[in-house]
Amino acid sequence: MLLFTKRWVLISVLVFMLFILYFILADIANVLTPIPLDPFRSLKGGSWLGYRLGYYGTLLLVISMSYSVVKRLNPSQTKRVGGNRLWLSIHIWLAILGSLMVLVHAGFPFDFRYYDPFKYVRLAGGGVAGLVGFAGLATLIIPFALGSGFIGRYLFKRTEGGVKAVFGYWHVLHIILTGALYVTGIIHLILVVWFRFVTL
Repeated sequence: MLLFTKRWVLISVLVFMLFILYFILADIANVLTPIPLDPFRSLKGGSWLGYRLGYYGTLLLVISMSYSVVKRLNPSQTKRVGGNRLWLSIHIWLAILGSLMVLVHAGFPFDFRYYDPFKYVRLAGGGVAGLVGFAGLATLIIPFALGSGFIGRYLFKRTEGGVKAVFGYWHVLHIILTGALYVTGIIHLILVVWFRFVTL
């Protein structure tokens, strides 16, 4: 059962990474546009700089997920690529930096419009526009996923006795939050890259 769970998580992580990398590569032409005269006019989503913050922030978050792959390798392979401790540090720093870039892309803290993303989610009869709220939902999940990562790092350093059981519960929560972040993020990418649907 444990092997099935590890294999399922590994396959899920790889599928998410490949799917997001597809969207990043599919939209490379928009990222390579010339720098405008005033690139700092706006940091939010559709602006020149805001678009790149979302793009590169997402790329950093995807690369940070490599830790999930590395820690499931056999010990000799893990040691060959630098070890779990190195990859955990890479995971933490890339997730922090990528999350901050995506939050600024979403308009935090000054121009964020999705404090209630559920009013923008209309699955029945809403068409593509009914999925707009998933961008806000992804943004609201980021601080929780990041916070759960900080808590996990704290618990990881103290995995003896009763804390080990708490670490197990935390791990499940962290995977759920991260999975929710990537699913809602992929919906946002589908809207922006495939449908060229600009959110609020």
